[in-house]
Amino acid sequence: MVSAQLDLDKLEGFLHRCKWTGYCVPDMLTITEQMNNADDKFFCNILQNQHHVLQYLLADNPDLMYHLQPRKHNKTLISKSNGTLESFLSKVAVESDLQRENLQE
Repeated sequence: MVSAQLDLDKLEGFLHRCKWTGYCVPDMLTITEQMNNADDKFFCNILQNQHHVLQYLLADNPDLMYHLQPRKHNKTLISKSNGTLESFLSKVAVESDLQRENLQE
C-alpha cells in the first residue's frame, strides 16, 4: 500500500508540473479524481451489461425485511473472495451508495 501511495504521489507531482509548464489545462482533474471517475464508469458498465464477464461477481440483491434507503443498484457481492477484484467492486459499490446519500442530503 505504501508503494502505491508513492506511485500516486509521483503521478500527482508529474501532473502538477505539466499544469505549471502549460502542457495541460490548469483545471484538469487530479490523478485521484480521474481514477475515481474511471472506477465509477467501469462499475456502471458492469452493472448495465448483463453479459459482462464480471457480472457473475455481483449477485442479485436479496429480499430483506429491513426498511433501508434504496440503493442505486440492485446487486450485492457474492461471499467468495477472489482477492483484489472483489475488493475493488465492493469499494466502488459502497462509494456509489455514499455518493447517492450525499446528493440526497
